[in-house]
Amino acid sequence: MEHAFVQPVSAQASQRRPIGAMIFAVFGSLWLLSWNHYSGSHQTLFNVLIVACGIAIISWAVSIDKRVRSTLTGIQNDQDSRLSNKTYHLINAAQWLAIFIGINLLNQFGLAAWDLPLIVLIVGLHFFPLARLFHQPKHYLTGAYFVLLAVLFPLCSANGPGDVNICLGAGIGLWISALWSLSEIRQTQTLKDLPPTTVI
Repeated sequence: MEHAFVQPVSAQASQRRPIGAMIFAVFGSLWLLSWNHYSGSHQTLFNVLIVACGIAIISWAVSIDKRVRSTLTGIQNDQDSRLSNKTYHLINAAQWLAIFIGINLLNQFGLAAWDLPLIVLIVGLHFFPLARLFHQPKHYLTGAYFVLLAVLFPLCSANGPGDVNICLGAGIGLWISALWSLSEIRQTQTLKDLPPTTVI
């Protein structure tokens, strides 16, 4: 039986997935560095480990990205890709604008402790249109994780909404999403390289 159950990714989705993993790795590292900083520990060893792991994930993503690009035809300059890029930038701009406005409103009403949960919530919500735009169902899971983290963590934490450990949860979530995406695209590319086989 051929690998019929393996869902091939579209060329455009394949081309974007390693780039998305790089972005996840960078922002995941920033969340974790923020956690280490605001937790008060300031441990240099943690910073070194976070940066090293982030670089390792990015390096893996770069190597997969090179391999994917070598197997794809030039699709980056077509009209659909330009439209997708424009929509992507609009979604990101809306995300940062919402964060800016939201934080200012919270601070004006004396609710600065909710700044981090708000950021996590907005980041989570922005994954839903990205999932549809790039045909990446896993982005729905990442978005749902961030939304649940933003809503449930402040309620469950003994330190309330200002608990900086929410940054730890956000960073780990992005790293896991990056590794999951890279593992799947690597498997897909590996299966493409295999000759057709029949298994009884």
